[in-house]
Amino acid sequence: MKKIKSKKHAALAVLCLGLAGLCLALQAAGPRYLLSALLLLALAAVNGLRALARPGMLEEAARYADERDRLLALQASRTALRLLNGLLTAGCFAALVLYGALRRPELLAVGLTLCAVLVLLFVLLLAAECWHERRG
Repeated sequence: MKKIKSKKHAALAVLCLGLAGLCLALQAAGPRYLLSALLLLALAAVNGLRALARPGMLEEAARYADERDRLLALQASRTALRLLNGLLTAGCFAALVLYGALRRPELLAVGLTLCAVLVLLFVLLLAAECWHERRG
């Protein structure tokens, strides 16, 4: 039994297998699900082989990273998250204000979608913080 060297590719292989199973369960709805299942099975096989063949880039980088590199990565990810949050908030409010002025239903859909993404981002951030507090 070979050892998994890349956790990312192993997780992608499992995800592809799950989606392929879902496509096979929905196969009665149409032939496109069978084609999707076959493509997902091929992608799962490739990711499974890559998981066993060599370590992933993240695992290799984590092995050679020192404290300064980790701090720099944390600061960069925090800045990127703040920028993304600001852009999503500005886009959401702009779409809702434009909907109020123009009464176009497409703008309401865009605004509500961006609001939903903001809520999802908040929930994911909260879950990640709770997980890291318990873990470390």
